[in-house]
This record gives sequence, structure tokens and C-alpha cells, in this order.
Amino acid sequence: MHRSIRTLLAAAVIAGAGGATVLTVAAAVTLPAASASTGTVTLAPTPDPTVTHDYDDYPWGPYFARHQLAKARGTIRIEGSLAGESNKVTVKGELRDLDHRPHKCAYVEFKVQRLGAPHGKWYEAPSYKWCHYGEHAKEFVFRKHDVSAVKVRVSQIGKHDHRVSNKGEWYSIPEA
Repeated sequence: MHRSIRTLLAAAVIAGAGGATVLTVAAAVTLPAASASTGTVTLAPTPDPTVTHDYDDYPWGPYFARHQLAKARGTIRIEGSLAGESNKVTVKGELRDLDHRPHKCAYVEFKVQRLGAPHGKWYEAPSYKWCHYGEHAKEFVFRKHDVSAVKVRVSQIGKHDHRVSNKGEWYSIPEA
């Protein structure tokens, strides 16, 4: 038979104590055709050497302001350890204004906890404002050294005043 794809159906039967319980599981697996010369099928995919993985980047978000009027998401890279003696944390993200009202803007703010700082002591970090509903997102990046924790909150802020409204929840990043 010369087919490029074959379907394998496997059934596993697990018997409980005394044969009283029987569980049957069926799975469909797509396999490449068997080689006519060797009669074998290779189950493991061949790794692609051009694909690289950066295990130090962790996604965060999307997080929203109350009533989903602003949105932020991004990644955090930790070089070193959050529990170590020293590190460098890079936070990248984008902020979107989801409110059509011209006097309201999207706003994201961050707080950091320093290595060795008393538990519960948070320090201000950068905040970003974006007042362009329906347009592309505002991209941002900041770096901090010797950080043990990072928090983010998405809200709204007035275009001409600095009153923060529709505050979202504070979230710790990375979540994992």
C-alpha cells in the first residue's frame, strides 16, 4: 500500500482489582507511511534546528481596566533570579485605549519590590498613558535591577488631568 498518511487506532484496557473495573481509552494518531524497505514507522518528529526557545520570557496579561475600557499585555524577562542576590528585569508590553470618549485614556502602572526590602514594601515603577482609541497600541519597555516582585494594574486616566479612574486589579507578574 502506498499511502502517505495512515491512521492508527489504539485501545488500552485497564483492569481494576479483581477485574471489576474496566476502562477503555481510544485515540487516533496520524502517522507517516511505513517505509517499504525497512517496515518501520518513525513516531518522533525531527527537531527543527532553526527554532529557538527563550525560556526566560514570560507572558503576562491581557489585563483590563474596569468595564474593559483599556487593555495591556506583554512579557517579562528575568535575568538572574527573583530570589537571588542580583538580577535584571525587563518588562515589555503594549497598551490599548478601548474607550471612544476623547477625554479618557488608557493607563498602565507598575510597582516593584526590591531585593532585601521589607515584605510588603512596594516602589513606584514607570507608568504609561495612551489616548488614541482604535489606533495601534502604545508599545513600552522598562528595566529594573535587583527586583524580587513586579505588579501591574490597568486603569483609565483623564486626557488633561491626572485623575485615575476605572482602576483594574493589581496582578503579580510573572504569574507562573
